[in-house]
Amino acid sequence: MVEHMDANIGKVVEYLKAKNLYDNTLIILLSDNGPEGTLWNMGAPWDNSKFDDWGKKGTFIQYGAAWAQVSAGPFRMFKGFLSEGGIRAPLIISGRGVNGSGRISDAVTHVMDIPATILNAASVAHPAKYNCKEVAPLQGKSLSAILDNSRTSVRGQSDWLGWEIFGHRAIRQNNWKLLWLCEPHGPGKWQLYDLKADPGEMNDLATAQPKIRDQLVRHWAEYEKANNVILPNSSPVCAKGK
Repeated sequence: MVEHMDANIGKVVEYLKAKNLYDNTLIILLSDNGPEGTLWNMGAPWDNSKFDDWGKKGTFIQYGAAWAQVSAGPFRMFKGFLSEGGIRAPLIISGRGVNGSGRISDAVTHVMDIPATILNAASVAHPAKYNCKEVAPLQGKSLSAILDNSRTSVRGQSDWLGWEIFGHRAIRQNNWKLLWLCEPHGPGKWQLYDLKADPGEMNDLATAQPKIRDQLVRHWAEYEKANNVILPNSSPVCAKGK
């Protein structure tokens, strides 16, 4: 897979240079949100019965939760969860507007920052209306200040981010992360982590830091309301978090 990526990214770069567009292009490359750990029950037309045929035409191979956790290490869990192994992904940006090659940034960013970054790079304003209908405002922030090396972050001390998927939920503000993992994958209650000291989410500080926990819980309520989040009712554990 990496070999194919390398070859085809090279083709894109060669095309841009051939068309004299390379110096005026912002190239953004990011991965999916963590390794896939789900094992689907694959039947016909797939035939995985012969080990020597794995990876060939007619087979569909998955490596399951254990190897997904290995791939996500040292972070916790993998795709489908809001622990760091499921939401922390690499992002590479190069091209016009990027100053200083080879820099590594530890700024807190989100995939919703990409549209804002593209619009900013193209000097295009996000429309308030389209076809006479109101357009929802962008929630992301342009990464231009990080790219041109004028600032180390695009978010301030009061900014926060929220997530929800399959009843799992999370809030991050600065280095603090509030996390709810539904049973049996988690305790089915709010956990709190200092990601600067504990990126692997091993030391739950929810009891030791109740003020921070409660502040982030209030942000979750804001996120839930603003984004019309509907939590699943099938599991009493994931129905509502207190």
